[in-house]
Amino acid sequence: MVTTMMIALGTIMGMSTVVATPTAQAADMPACWYTPTPEVQKNIQQQLYKLGLYKGNIDGKWLNLSIKAIQQAVYTWGGYTGPIDGAPGPNTCTNIQKLAGAKGQYTGSQDGVLGPRTWDGFLKALQAPPISVTSVKINPTGTITLKVGEKAALVAAVSPYTAWQKSVSWDSKYTSIATVTNGAVTAKTPGTTIITVTTKDGKRTDHVTVIVTGTLQQRIVAEANRTADLHLGWDKYPLVDGDGKPAAWCVYYVRQVLKKAGFDDIGTNSSSQLAYFAGQGLHHLKWVVKGPQTIPQPGDIIVWDWDKPWTNSPPTTQIYNPPTRLADHVSIVTVVTDYNHFTYVGGNQGDAAEYDDSKGLVTRETVSSTGKHTYAHILGFIRPTP
Repeated sequence: MVTTMMIALGTIMGMSTVVATPTAQAADMPACWYTPTPEVQKNIQQQLYKLGLYKGNIDGKWLNLSIKAIQQAVYTWGGYTGPIDGAPGPNTCTNIQKLAGAKGQYTGSQDGVLGPRTWDGFLKALQAPPISVTSVKINPTGTITLKVGEKAALVAAVSPYTAWQKSVSWDSKYTSIATVTNGAVTAKTPGTTIITVTTKDGKRTDHVTVIVTGTLQQRIVAEANRTADLHLGWDKYPLVDGDGKPAAWCVYYVRQVLKKAGFDDIGTNSSSQLAYFAGQGLHHLKWVVKGPQTIPQPGDIIVWDWDKPWTNSPPTTQIYNPPTRLADHVSIVTVVTDYNHFTYVGGNQGDAAEYDDSKGLVTRETVSSTGKHTYAHILGFIRPTP
């Protein structure tokens, strides 16, 4: 009786769209969801079919497939981010009503309850021609400089403002340097990365450069990790002197990491001897005497007796004339847990199965009490200082 009166009233008033009271709420639907009349259901099915979102029967009977198509519509053109599962909840209801208001001339209350006027507006929204995205711009623009641990907020401005689908995704080219989540950038390690935003509609893009600065030690660790991740060898990693494979590639590798990290006091002597690190004009390299449980710092240079563990007293002042020991390898500390557990990176190290000996690929290894190379193999540490 009520439905008949509403239809008759609409005819008298010259309404072009049939707006009928909804049928009784289904038991398995949320409180916000009132299913419209079969005629309105059929009209919405037809429009969803035209838009390529629905492939089922156009019969005015909404089942799981129809409701999934409605969810897909508000995901594509509205702000819905929930599952496309045919099981609507308050999130689905709210975004149907928002889309009806934004695109379908619905002017009623935004209370999340789907009555006849909301469904009428939703249908009109589906019938309206979509407005496509033409561009996107990141603010602030240009280059952003951050210190390790700092954060920055980026905002994506999508044009035109009236575009239907304004959803965007964010990406960082090098997540080890800086990450981005919904425009929030976090600086991780020193280096440079590109932050890109991409629109869901039209795949429009924009980008900014993020430069992360850090302490000397942080820059050393970042460069060591970068080369370890890329498995660079002497033929790929630029040498200080550029004279082909050196006799002691591990030394040249450490010198080049220091240079890349901005440590300019690497001297002019191209000697490949490990004694290079104890003198040769390097006034900013501090020798750290190894005690029974000396804990290194990330960015320290490890001086090794790679071939055999220490059996006598450790050296007290210098690395190249300890009793019965000879330094034969150097590498860089990157992660420290305690004196007996830390990670290091170096060239010409590792087992034959792990690298090509002819190129001395840079590898990442770990000091542990049970590993092949333990704390007992270490002569001491050298600490670069600004």
